[in-house]
Amino acid sequence: MNAENSDFIPAPAAPASAGDSPGVAIRWAREALGLTLDELAAQTKLARTTLDALERDDYGSLLEPVYVRGYYRKCAKVLNLPEQQLLLAYAARVTPKSPQAPAKLRLGTGADMGGGRSWRGLLGIILIVAIAGTAIWYLREKQQSSQQSIVPLPESTAPGTDAPASVPANSPQGVNDTGAPAAAGDVNVAPADAPITASAATTSPAAPVPSAPAASPQTAATTGETATASDSALKLNFVSISWARIEDANGKVLLNRVVQGGERQVLDGTPPYSVFLGNAPGVEAEFQGKPVDFKALIRDTATARFTVPLAR
Repeated sequence: MNAENSDFIPAPAAPASAGDSPGVAIRWAREALGLTLDELAAQTKLARTTLDALERDDYGSLLEPVYVRGYYRKCAKVLNLPEQQLLLAYAARVTPKSPQAPAKLRLGTGADMGGGRSWRGLLGIILIVAIAGTAIWYLREKQQSSQQSIVPLPESTAPGTDAPASVPANSPQGVNDTGAPAAAGDVNVAPADAPITASAATTSPAAPVPSAPAASPQTAATTGETATASDSALKLNFVSISWARIEDANGKVLLNRVVQGGERQVLDGTPPYSVFLGNAPGVEAEFQGKPVDFKALIRDTATARFTVPLAR
């Protein structure tokens, strides 16, 4: 396929501090698609001033965060941007307001305030201390009364009387199959705090607990690589945010979106690959185990168009 695709509009150059800015990503994607702010406003149903504030990361001109997150979702849907990455970048930039500490209580002396106000303040402090002391005394009395309450054990069943309906769990008597207390000698129940001997242990051994499977050393979803990548795969390492579009020799689009810094993509197709990068200085390429040196092909706008393998 011809690398110079006439219907594809290149993205603008990336500023040095564009790292994690959601506004820069929205502006790149909009300009790469050839859309004006008015056209994007018509597609997202958002005001032009709102979109302008989003692209400038001017959060002071926007509404509450719950509405701003909805704006990012609409822009991500129209511009084919990763919605979750936009929301995370926005959350990292918006810090919640810290609560203000209450003003300190200033206790004046008789020298700087009248005698009447001084006595009223002193009486107020004495009243607060008295209420606090009463509350502490009440809580202690309630705790002691709860600790001293004892649940009486049921008396032994006399001959000729009916058996009680139930026996407490901490009673020294056992319980037979009918629910009535067992006679002496029928059941030998050990106290709750008695040590368990080997004879009291169960005869059947416990089933072994299966060990958890070992975690895979690499996760393809996070690294962008696959375990079955062929030797003809094109590997791209995005050091910083960039717009990228890659097609293989069959015209199949392997990548076409804004890629955040730190991502690594392994594109397995049919070479040669047609590559367009919006922020070319922030991307590293590798093909067949060797780095692809395309620095000489980077334009003044920081964009680059080339094929891999490079034509000689």
